[in-house]
Amino acid sequence: MKIINSLLYFFLISPICGLSQNWAPIGTKWHFSKFYDYHLDIEEFTLIKSVGDTIINGIPSTHLTITNNWACSITDNNVFMYQTMENKIYAKINSESGFHMLYNFSAEIGDSWKFPIMFNSMYTDTLQYTVTNIYTTNINGQTRKVLSCNLEFKLGIFWYRVYTTQLIEGIGDVQYMFPWQAQICDEDYILGLRCYEDNEIGLYHYNTDVECDYITETLTPELDQNDDIEIFPNPTLNRIYLNNQELNYLKLEVIDSQGKNLFRKVGFLTEIELNELAPGLYFLKIVNSKGKTIVKKLIKN
Repeated sequence: MKIINSLLYFFLISPICGLSQNWAPIGTKWHFSKFYDYHLDIEEFTLIKSVGDTIINGIPSTHLTITNNWACSITDNNVFMYQTMENKIYAKINSESGFHMLYNFSAEIGDSWKFPIMFNSMYTDTLQYTVTNIYTTNINGQTRKVLSCNLEFKLGIFWYRVYTTQLIEGIGDVQYMFPWQAQICDEDYILGLRCYEDNEIGLYHYNTDVECDYITETLTPELDQNDDIEIFPNPTLNRIYLNNQELNYLKLEVIDSQGKNLFRKVGFLTEIELNELAPGLYFLKIVNSKGKTIVKKLIKN
């Protein structure tokens, strides 16, 4: 009888012994910024929160909820994750039956891994991380490992993008936690991690140019026509002009596609030099003389 009990203990408990549940303790929060491709006058953020522990497929897991999820996301509002002793993070999203490795913090430079993307109950494609550099950073007095990665993201033959991003040990991807895709709808733009918070680190204000809390700014027709700032040319090579005809005092911020504030200008602005910007997609956040916020997409060739 003792032998049978020992065998039962081995088969039932040993899979759990290889896990380390330091990932996402209850109460952990992530805030990620987002804009919409065709409605850049709307700025919002998504809140991911660790709300409890559970067991999925016999594995002790953390339950995360997603509030204000991406309009075009392929990720449900509930996700389950766990961490192994090898410092690998696994995630189960949507109605998938099993877990897949999302992050590998034991990876070396040059290592790659894939996370399958499920759409309409089918695995249509994958995202792939490739580690390009490894270093450490100090967060509120704690040393954390950081993986610099190339991230290839595609859906079939219709949608493909390549990003550079960073994975912070214990926190995750600074662009967004889970796979996201734009289907046939108003595509979301991820602008990166605003803040992270848990009981060990405390509050980590990753992007200090934005608030951690929920902010929604929507332009409405109540703006006077004279206060509606237009920019041209767009796309541009190295300079833009603003039709600030009445020379209103403006506050202007240039933000890259990862949510980083690159520089600010204030004053009675009519033109902005962009020589130091690399070609790509940017966002201009302009606060006019009435305190109204205008967000415009800018493409630099």
